[in-house]
Amino acid sequence: MITLVTQAFYLLYTVTLSCLSFIGFPRQPSYTTGFGTALNIETLIAAAEQRDTPTETPPPEVQDKILFMINNISISNMEAKAKEFNKVIQEQYYPWFAQYMVMKRASIEPNFHDLYLKFFDKVNSKSLNKEILKATYENCKVL
Repeated sequence: MITLVTQAFYLLYTVTLSCLSFIGFPRQPSYTTGFGTALNIETLIAAAEQRDTPTETPPPEVQDKILFMINNISISNMEAKAKEFNKVIQEQYYPWFAQYMVMKRASIEPNFHDLYLKFFDKVNSKSLNKEILKATYENCKVL
C-alpha cells in the first residue's frame, strides 16, 4: 500500500510541475520547493471548498496537536509521533488530515515526501492510506 501512496505523491508532484509549465511558469530545479505556488494552492483550496460533501474537521485543539506533530516530525521521533497520532485523531477525521497532507504538505514539500511516507507506514492504517490516495487523485484532477 505504501507504494501506491508513493506513486500518488509523485503523481501530484508531476501534475503540479506540468500545470505550472503549461500556464507559463518556468520549471524550477527539483532541489527547490518553489513549484507549489500560491496559484496551485489557491486552486486546490477553492476546489475543496466547492465539494459536494464537506470534510468533517476535528476540533481546534485536535487540529493544533496534529499540525504541531507534523511540523516537528523527524526520523528520530517518528515512532513516538505515530503512536501519539493514533491516540489523538479519530478515523472520522482521516479525510481532513489526508486533504491537509496532500494540499498543504505533499504538494509543496517534495523533500519531505519520504519522511511523510515513513510516518504513514508507522501509523499503519489502511483507511488513512486510502484517504491519502483519494485526496491525491482528487487534487490531481483539479490541477
